Amino acid sequence: MVSRTIDCIGEGCPRPQLLTLKAFNQIGHGDIVEFISDNPATVETVLAMMFTLPGTHLATVRTDGRWRVYLRKEHDHPST
Repeated sequence: MVSRTIDCIGEGCPRPQLLTLKAFNQIGHGDIVEFISDNPATVETVLAMMFTLPGTHLATVRTDGRWRVYLRKEHDHPST
């Protein structure tokens, strides 16, 4: 079940990345974020963020010129 949806239709960098980071900071372990975009470069950049965020890319679905990307938060960053 999706915990948060980020609608970035018509948006360009860096706003989608910032919204994704904000969502990951606000959700809990195991929660799923649905990211929606019509910009292929933005989708690629958000997927690349998964290497630095505590998350997993679950699926990407393309329909009607839009991408729906599903990301799951795996764990919180340790406190510093």
